[in-house]
Amino acid sequence: MKNNIHVKKRDGTLELLDYDKIHMMLAQCAEGLKVSVSDVALNAHLKIANKMSSVAIQQTLIKSASEKLTPEHPDYGVLAGRLLVTNMRKEVYGSFEPINFLDYIKKNVKSRLYSPEILEKYSEEEIAYLGSYLDYDNDLERVHSSVTQLESKYLIKDVKTDTPLEMIQETFMIIPMVIFADEGDAKLSYVLDFYKALKNDEISLPTPVISGVRTRLKMFSSCCKIKMGHSSESILSTEYAPSLMTAQRAGIGIDMGLVRGILAPVKNNTVKHTGALPLLKTVEAASKQFTQNALRSGATVV
Repeated sequence: MKNNIHVKKRDGTLELLDYDKIHMMLAQCAEGLKVSVSDVALNAHLKIANKMSSVAIQQTLIKSASEKLTPEHPDYGVLAGRLLVTNMRKEVYGSFEPINFLDYIKKNVKSRLYSPEILEKYSEEEIAYLGSYLDYDNDLERVHSSVTQLESKYLIKDVKTDTPLEMIQETFMIIPMVIFADEGDAKLSYVLDFYKALKNDEISLPTPVISGVRTRLKMFSSCCKIKMGHSSESILSTEYAPSLMTAQRAGIGIDMGLVRGILAPVKNNTVKHTGALPLLKTVEAASKQFTQNALRSGATVV
């Protein structure tokens, strides 16, 4: 085992790496699973270098567990998922234990991550009631691929530091809170039914909904279809639309069936035009000007 290995903590200070802490965390995450903690630890120890950050060491442990995943040993996928959730909780909550649901929402509204409408549409008592149904253990039963999919593609992150700003269960609860906010006395029942379906993976949501309805930039349509005409005004408007709708998190489909080919007559053959290829290049460039709110690059099908 390596000696005198120091780890760089989140505040930048160096601390002697405590292997006992690593084994203790692995043992806690492996509770109830058919895995070898010592094998995962040994594999990780071989990759740990002096002055690695605590986050990098956590990622090493996650990778070490996921590398041992096989059809015969599926629990390693759950172990890797638990290690990733543990890291996310430390980033978002500041510790492994979740923070109060109301405080969680207030913090994200104050930071302008969430829309203030959430606190306007629901009383503190209603939020506390919904928070009592949050199933935090559900995160710990997800396999690594499931947690990674949510963490990397749909939960909001700080794009400069790649730090997660949200957790899974709260996101699953807040999405229906926004969707059913105006449903009167039935809204709490609707929210809980929808939340249970989400956490149990019974339904799948399109990207704009799962990644954005709780924010100030709301978008409920995942796809936007645009028909390009053969007039200059229609062509220019269509070139503008992909950038705008990509920034709103939508994927784009463009019907260019009306665009005339390079030898087709325009204005009684008095105008020589460029055909479809330059327009396609412009559409492609316009689609890549913006990202789908930092989730992925723009995508357009013609």
